[in-house]
Amino acid sequence: MRLASAFALSALSVLASCEPRQSRSRAAYPPAYTGPPAAPQANYAAPPPQNQGSLTLPGSRVVWSHVPPTNAATNPTWGPTLTDIVQRRPARETTTWPDEASTAHELTHSIGFELRLVASRADRRATGFYVLGGRAAILREPGFRKAQVAALIPPSLRRYRYDLYLAGQPGWDDRPLYVWDEWN
Repeated sequence: MRLASAFALSALSVLASCEPRQSRSRAAYPPAYTGPPAAPQANYAAPPPQNQGSLTLPGSRVVWSHVPPTNAATNPTWGPTLTDIVQRRPARETTTWPDEASTAHELTHSIGFELRLVASRADRRATGFYVLGGRAAILREPGFRKAQVAALIPPSLRRYRYDLYLAGQPGWDDRPLYVWDEWN
């Protein structure tokens, strides 16, 4: 239960510190890319961690994996972070978003989806997070449910993000790292 409590503290920082952003009215980002086709998705991720038995140090079971670029898209207005993310856009992702922040957030979800697909072939509980610089963290979902984390959030902090990400989305209840994924 201590792990669920620690996770609840992380979720609190998401719920309490974030306010909704106003989208800027402008063309969808990223603009359509017409360069060479994306690389096959098979290069995503490494094998997930194996069961290592007894308790170890936090982070010691994370498998770091290389995420190669899938294209050479650039735009002088993006900056290095958005450029890094857009250059790893999965081939199946064709959506555009109204602004740079939404583009970075949603593409990070798409990259994570590809990582999770590959990692979960060997371990159904494995998931992946793109952490920039061509690196991803592959780890196992913790042994508690998202609903257990939701129960630890004080009622005074249960705002709209609580309803959407912790109380809502029941299909993700067995994947509490979903909350972390939304934090990006």
